[in-house]
Amino acid sequence: MLALALGIGATATMFGLLDAVALRPLPYPESDRLVELWGNVERQVVERRGTSIPDYLDWKAKSKSFDLFSAWSGSGFIMYGNDAPERIAGETVAGEYFAALGVEPILGRGLTSADDAANAPLAAVIGEQLWNRAYGRAPDAIGRSIRLGNQVFIIVGIAPAAFKGRSDTSEVWVSMIASTTPQGREARGSRGFPALARLATGISVERARADVTNVALQLAQAYPDTNEKRGVEVSPLANEVFGQIRPAISLLFGAVAFVLVIACASVASLLLARTESRRREFSLRRAIGADERRLVRLMLSESAWVVALGGTAGCLLAMWAGDALLALSPVQLPSFAAPGIDWRTLTFVAGLGVLITVVVGISPLRSMATRSLAQDLREGAIEARGGVSGRTLQVIVAGQIAVTVTLLVGAALFGRSFAALAKFDPGFEPAGVIAMRVQLPVVAGAQAAPQGVDAGAPALALLEDLRGLPGVMHAALASAIPLGGQGAIFYSAEGMGEVDATNRPRAYLHRVSPGYVETIGLRLNEGRVFGATDLGANATSVMVTQAMAERFWPGQSAIGRRIKAGDLTSENSWWTIVGVLKDANLRGIPVNPTKDPDIFLPFNERSRGFAVLIKASTDPSSLIKPAADVMRRRDAGVAVFTPQRLSELVDQQLAASRFLTWLTGVFAAIALTLAIIGIYGLLAYWVGQRTREIGVRAALGANRSQLMGLVVGQGLLLATIGVVAGGVAAAGLGRFVETQLYAVQPLDVVSFAATAGVMIATAFIASVVPALRTLRIDPINALRGE
Repeated sequence: MLALALGIGATATMFGLLDAVALRPLPYPESDRLVELWGNVERQVVERRGTSIPDYLDWKAKSKSFDLFSAWSGSGFIMYGNDAPERIAGETVAGEYFAALGVEPILGRGLTSADDAANAPLAAVIGEQLWNRAYGRAPDAIGRSIRLGNQVFIIVGIAPAAFKGRSDTSEVWVSMIASTTPQGREARGSRGFPALARLATGISVERARADVTNVALQLAQAYPDTNEKRGVEVSPLANEVFGQIRPAISLLFGAVAFVLVIACASVASLLLARTESRRREFSLRRAIGADERRLVRLMLSESAWVVALGGTAGCLLAMWAGDALLALSPVQLPSFAAPGIDWRTLTFVAGLGVLITVVVGISPLRSMATRSLAQDLREGAIEARGGVSGRTLQVIVAGQIAVTVTLLVGAALFGRSFAALAKFDPGFEPAGVIAMRVQLPVVAGAQAAPQGVDAGAPALALLEDLRGLPGVMHAALASAIPLGGQGAIFYSAEGMGEVDATNRPRAYLHRVSPGYVETIGLRLNEGRVFGATDLGANATSVMVTQAMAERFWPGQSAIGRRIKAGDLTSENSWWTIVGVLKDANLRGIPVNPTKDPDIFLPFNERSRGFAVLIKASTDPSSLIKPAADVMRRRDAGVAVFTPQRLSELVDQQLAASRFLTWLTGVFAAIALTLAIIGIYGLLAYWVGQRTREIGVRAALGANRSQLMGLVVGQGLLLATIGVVAGGVAAAGLGRFVETQLYAVQPLDVVSFAATAGVMIATAFIASVVPALRTLRIDPINALRGE
């Protein structure tokens, strides 16, 4: 029953997760009609790049496949007006965003296309929780203003508490187009957000994709400079919400299904052995008139009790395991996806229980069907034959071993993959570095500063204050935190050859202050790092990574070479390379999302939102409050938020791999335990069935090692058969885990060899105890018993 409880509990837990992310519809009306549209560009590979406001407006105006069309982009805002600036998560949206998702505000209205007009008042919808916190649920909040950064919006609606936007974190939604500068509204090449639309009735995703692809071709002809080689992806919204989660959960569901198979095999083998011990009972029942159906009902009723108790215990286990799994998992499910034991999971468990009852209950009847009634009724027959039941048990145990080997190989592959990740060198040193985001108050034109806030403290002056704190080794400012997302630009290198849209040079741009390289531990290959002389509005110095130098100046020095943003014909200023840094994984671990290089420009004091990075000689967390206090003493309007160790950001990149390794290891350990029980049980049964034979062998002079070898050899033979079958199965299933591995091949010899060694050693240990029982068999008593 314990085996079944573990198997059913694990399966029910993973089914609850699978149901939440793959089987249930999204919490929007007719959610199967919701899609997201992403622009892409054909480079060496096709890359998803999002859309721009001009492209979005053209898609909306020229496509014919959608009832409602909108766009969204996640954003963070600094809200002023309370005692201290508060950072809140939000979204900028365009078009019929609320209508497309079918969300009705609890008060006021949602944002519409009318709010996209350039001369429209800046409108905002706030979430119910923000309404409670900042406005005390006052009905007159509608029509009141809310200051976000340097813009003031009029609140037009209150969204229900359950709705947190497409980002699942939003507390405020503002009009995207109206709040963008005139230059931004015209920047066709400034891409980075998706469109969200509701398909017209009867329109398939494929038809919509063909429709907008035709629009993209028209735009490529009309605007070749910005739209050449650009297409559009149309993807169901459910795929965008759960697409990255589903493969891992499906993989784990397959793993627990294997555990359940092993558990069922364990129960079936125990029932089969029990049936053997009751052979004379069943023969007597048949002799006095019991037909096949009555025996089937008897076996099913007995197995049903076992399955019912195991299923009940499994459901209780799943209730606890589901919460524990979510708490331990690094993967955050959307707030509306709440896996658990509901009617769907209970129905699944009930159906599973019926299936297990039938399979496990009827399996022993196969051996009874081939028996001679007269022979079974003879006294002593129970010990005289192993027959079909023994062979069936051997097949079951060998199957258990094969499935266990498959899981063990998977666990070994994930373990070796994670070990390689743990040794991975990202190209910088995250240890001892604390990172935090800072927003300075912005005052534009004649707009009044928020109460208690001056015109904004110079960022570089804040940096000098931070460097004076005790325990600070290095400090720097940057446009973004490593692994926190950077924007890309197209650039040109002096003297480069002709390029097109597929190989146009692109790099990820960082603005950094002097001290940045030392703070995060980047490695300098050539030249120098930034100093005080590189600062200023007219600075032309730039540092680049090795990938850029190798592309344009292989085998030569890149120092003194020049690059510029845009095409060679653009009027942008040239930047002169003063340093070449070793390539680093500043955008993703273990690989950057693209192979583009990074470029570093001197930090521009005009940047009001930036990152502060501090390298500490002590615990970096101890500097969070002193650093925030120092910055706020200079300017009360400074907002400091999301402080985090840089090493934690690196760990987060590895967390999914670590969790997958841990979970498959747990499943493999359960499977191995059940396999050990299966081998032990089979051999113990085998010894009991062959007591007379072993006694005869002992009487004829067989020594202790020969008797033990008889049993151990049987166990090792089964283990060898199972290892071979499991190895073949694992090799065949390797392609399903290949995308989850790093620096390890699905047919990794070390993993397969280690698994085989563990399984053979385990089988040997499990065989020893039954083998020792043979040494205690008295030949005289064994022969007398017959």
